Amino acid sequence: MIRSISRKLLLLLITTLLLFGLIIFSLWSLAQEQAQTRNNLESIMQIQLSIDSLRSQLWGFLQYEDTDMLKQVSMAQKKLSEELEQFAHSDRYTKNMIRMNENLSVLIAQEIAFGQTAMTRDGKMSGRDLLHARYNMLVQNMTENLLDLQRKTLNQSRENQQITLLLTAANLLIFSAFVWIFALQIYRHFQYGFKALKHGFHELAQGKLSSQIETSHLDSEFVSLAGLFHQMKSALRKTMVSRDDLQTEVHRQTEELKAQKERLLFLSEHDYLTGLLNRRAFEERLERALIKANRSGAKVVVLFLDLDKFKQINDNYGHEIGDELIRSIGERIHHHIEISDFAGRIGGDEFVICLDFLENTDCIETRIKRLSEEISQPLSVNDVQISIGVSIGMSCFPDDASNKQGLLSHADKSMYDVKYGKRVEGLDISDAV
Repeated sequence: MIRSISRKLLLLLITTLLLFGLIIFSLWSLAQEQAQTRNNLESIMQIQLSIDSLRSQLWGFLQYEDTDMLKQVSMAQKKLSEELEQFAHSDRYTKNMIRMNENLSVLIAQEIAFGQTAMTRDGKMSGRDLLHARYNMLVQNMTENLLDLQRKTLNQSRENQQITLLLTAANLLIFSAFVWIFALQIYRHFQYGFKALKHGFHELAQGKLSSQIETSHLDSEFVSLAGLFHQMKSALRKTMVSRDDLQTEVHRQTEELKAQKERLLFLSEHDYLTGLLNRRAFEERLERALIKANRSGAKVVVLFLDLDKFKQINDNYGHEIGDELIRSIGERIHHHIEISDFAGRIGGDEFVICLDFLENTDCIETRIKRLSEEISQPLSVNDVQISIGVSIGMSCFPDDASNKQGLLSHADKSMYDVKYGKRVEGLDISDAV
């Protein structure tokens, strides 16, 4: 019993080639039989033409009893003799025609020897009349034999073709049945092996790493695949973690990715020191606030804050103290604004605040004063007491400007006017204490 699919397929291929060769040989045999029949019929037709020519020459001779006509009869008889000798068949019909043609040759020789003298005695038929009657009988018998030979050739060809077709059909049926049975066996073995592997993969999908594929009835190719499958299961058993551990790890990494994403999003929109909005994020939210205010008819106020003499603090105490101061100012601004407001840091010591959804601006001056007082409260930064002032400018939508750039520019100019007024009046904010 062959236990290899590749060898079975090779055997099936060889059987198919033999079947193909049998079909080709059968077609060739039929073609050869038809060609032989056609050649025989052509030879018979040629002999028939020669007999017809001989009959015509004999009729002319019997009518005119001319010496030239007799020579023509002799030539036609010799031509018929050559064609009969070349004819491949050696059956009794051919032999009879050869014998009758030889008799005809003898009669023609006697005719030539007989001469032109006509003998008739006592009202009886002369010898020449007997010769002439003999001519007609021989030619007629040859024609009948030729027709019998033609019928025999056709019948024999039909029988040979029928036998060839029957043998071909029988061989085709036998080989086809063998190919079908063999292909069916290959298909069944392949299906059996495929189902065994499928069952193994199904158990693997369910987490059953200890199951084995039964290989006692499998072909060698499936046995090799099953061996590789078992090796894979063995490797998985060594490296596999439990499902709960895997879910826990996946959940942990997912949460870490979410936290990192949120952190990156926060850093992309907020100032790293204060946690307030950066310039880009502040301008985007201000744009949205102006759109809503334009629809609702509310007012929007932008406050521009600049710390007084912040550069001197950096120079005197260093940038580390300055950064801590900026972080503390950011916390005070964040605690001061309401839920609907938002604030941002747009420069080293510059801050902006948006007071959103205001019905009027009556309370703005009070809020600015309270914010200024809160920021100006002394701060303890790394055991250093620092007091710092702030200049605050203001712009209002839609009174001062109708877009974000206009509001920011107007608030910035207003802030510088305040800062300049402080200098003119001599109201300098105290340095570090």
